[in-house]
Amino acid sequence: MASRPGSPQNPPRQPPSVPAGPPFDDRAADLTLRTTDGVDFRVSKNILSFASQALANKANSGVRGVVDFAQDSESLDFALRHIYPVPLPTHVTLSQVRLLAEFAKKFEVKALESLIARYLTDALDDDPIGVYSIAITYGHNDIAANAARSSLKHSIFDLLSSQLEITGESYKDIIKYHAECGAAASAVAFERKWFPPWDQWGRLIWTSNSDGSSNIRCPNCATSDPVCELPVQSFWPAKQNFDFRDNNPLKRTRLAPWRLWNYLQRSSSILAHHPTAKAVSEEGFVLEKPFDCSSCPLGTREDILEFSRIFAMEVEKAVEKVSLPKRVKDA
Repeated sequence: MASRPGSPQNPPRQPPSVPAGPPFDDRAADLTLRTTDGVDFRVSKNILSFASQALANKANSGVRGVVDFAQDSESLDFALRHIYPVPLPTHVTLSQVRLLAEFAKKFEVKALESLIARYLTDALDDDPIGVYSIAITYGHNDIAANAARSSLKHSIFDLLSSQLEITGESYKDIIKYHAECGAAASAVAFERKWFPPWDQWGRLIWTSNSDGSSNIRCPNCATSDPVCELPVQSFWPAKQNFDFRDNNPLKRTRLAPWRLWNYLQRSSSILAHHPTAKAVSEEGFVLEKPFDCSSCPLGTREDILEFSRIFAMEVEKAVEKVSLPKRVKDA
C-alpha cells in the first residue's frame, strides 16, 4: 500500500531555497545559513567564529554544511553586513536596530554593541520613545536615560514612536517621567523664592505699600502679582526707622508689568506638557506681542527677556531633580 503524501514515510517536499544576494552568494564559502523564508546565505565559518563563540558553535551545528537559522532573510542580511568587512548601510531604521540588538544578544556578539549604541544615539532627538524601548530592553541604560530626557523636547501629546510598536511598560515609563517633569517645571511659574534680589530688580518688579508709598515705574503696566502677597519680612521699609515689632506692620503688594505675569501664566501651561527651558525662553514667546508701552522705562523690554532667562534656568533645575524611570535606575 502506497504511503500518503505528508506521512512519516513520505514527508512533504520543502520549497526550494534561493541564493542570497552578494556578498552572501559566494560559491567558495564553506557554510550555508538557511533562513525561515528559504534564502541561503553562503558565508565563511572563520568570519562567524571571529564574531563570537556562540556563532562559531552555531556554524558547527549544521548538517552537510547547512545550518537552519531562525530568522528571515532581511534580518540576517542586515546582521551579517555588520559582521562582514563590507560597507555599512547608509540609512538604518529603529526596527533594524532592534533586530540587530536581538541578534547581538542572542549570539553574544560584543563587537556590535558600539554600533548599536551609535544608531540609538543618532535617533535620540527624532524618536526618543523608540530609542528608550530598545535601549532599556537590551541593556543600554545610559542611552535609555538620555532618551527619557530627550523626550522632554517633545510635547507629551506627541510621544509616539514613528518606527516601532512600543510595549506598554516602556510607554508608561516615558509618559510618567514626562508628566512628573511637566508638573515640576510648571510649578516654578507659581513660585517666588527664585525671584531675583530686590536690590537688583526693583526696576522691573515693584512694590506698593499699605501706607501709599511705592516704587512703581510704570503705572500703565503695573499689575499685582496674581499668586501671592509679599511676606512682611521680605519688604523694603518705607520708613528708615520702621520697627518690625510694630503691631500694625505695613502690608506690601508685589507688582510688575502685566507682560511679566502673563508670561509666567502662559509658561505654566506650556511647561505642563512640554517641560523644557527652550519652550518658554524664545523671544517671540516671552514678549508674545510687540512691546509698545511708551510709559515703561527704557530697558524694560530687555529686563523682561533677562528675567525669562533666569526663569528658564530655574525650570532646568526643577526638571533635573525629577527621578528617571525606575527601570533605568534599577538596571
